[in-house]
Amino acid sequence: MVEMKRDSGTLTVVLPERIDTNNADGIHREIMECDAFPASERIIFDAMALEYISSAGLRMFLSIRKKKNELKIINVNDVCWQIFEVTGFAQILDIERVLRFVSLDGLEVLGRGRNGSTYRLNPEMVLKVYNSVKSQGEANRILLNVRQAFVRGIPTMIPFEVVETPDGLGTVFEMFEAECFSTFITSHPEKTEDAAKTIGNLALKLSSTDLTGSGVMSRRDLLLWSIQEVEGLISEEDISTLRYYVESAPNRCTAVHGDLHARNIMMCNGEYLLIDMDDFSYGHPVWDLAAIDRVYNLLVKLDTQLMYETYPIPEGLTVDAWVTKVVQVPLYQREALWKGITDCYFEKLSTDDREKCLALIDFYTLFLILMEVVEMCRNVRNDPEALADRKQVFEKLLNLLREQDFESLKGAFDLWNV
Repeated sequence: MVEMKRDSGTLTVVLPERIDTNNADGIHREIMECDAFPASERIIFDAMALEYISSAGLRMFLSIRKKKNELKIINVNDVCWQIFEVTGFAQILDIERVLRFVSLDGLEVLGRGRNGSTYRLNPEMVLKVYNSVKSQGEANRILLNVRQAFVRGIPTMIPFEVVETPDGLGTVFEMFEAECFSTFITSHPEKTEDAAKTIGNLALKLSSTDLTGSGVMSRRDLLLWSIQEVEGLISEEDISTLRYYVESAPNRCTAVHGDLHARNIMMCNGEYLLIDMDDFSYGHPVWDLAAIDRVYNLLVKLDTQLMYETYPIPEGLTVDAWVTKVVQVPLYQREALWKGITDCYFEKLSTDDREKCLALIDFYTLFLILMEVVEMCRNVRNDPEALADRKQVFEKLLNLLREQDFESLKGAFDLWNV
């Protein structure tokens, strides 16, 4: 009834056009009695030809999953996907849809960043193509993140679908005529104070939004995963130190954007919408305040030579000029923004308690910069010379963190009642 082929530890089963009461038991028996089934570690069902599946077919997948936990269904069309989604199977099985292909030819480039490039698809839609997202599962996770943010009242673009492009996977979002908030800020320096309050209030909105039961990952788990990826490249002692810093931050169930600053805020029809939600998660608000601190405050205060060693700053360009180019906000406005944002965010705290929180934020800002270097180590793991260079920078940044009295700084977590 079905075509099966085994490659290494994976058994691939090509499904027929229909699976219903007439053939589900026969397909199930054929798979279970296949000589390759017991030795296979992973089962992949190729649903390219599948046009209909009944409840009998759904039960067949559950029965096989009891025998093989690593089960995946690929190339699912829209009709079958609706069946999986309505019945709840899309939440309990690993399922990949057939993605719509979108050509990038002739599309206007709206922006390029560390995580990807954004194109205008049509007057009401934009397309973000990811740089490092390689699996449909990861792209679907980002789509879920944005949907969860939207339904919980966090102002963001409405996501529609994951698509395939010549440059990789992307997500289509609704977007009317909008202006990047950083462009507005630099064009209206007289409104810098108001802009700071806007960003501060968005940070407060995030830190007061409960994501319990949302299915969104925690900031802690995302960071621990990144650390796990460089095991063997960095000493066990250093890995333990990184984990300790991550796990010391209380794992609150409140929203974290992950890269909050004016370039990731769009002004649209009088609203401020958050974009670039790739790292949206839940956790302690220190992670969002540290992301803002990195952009508007700490980068230009670090040792100049260390900055040149850490980032690809072009020769002849000052650190400030490079940061201004990346952030698209000049230094004098960045300083005003950082003060205004923290004044707004910590308005209810005493001056002394605010200073303690700011010191803790600076610590975790330096930690985020260190984690950027950790990511660089992972990306150059097959280039011994480049890896050695990144590890030297890593050790310098880690030593800066170790020089601080972290046990005293941790006390500021208890002051964080906003």
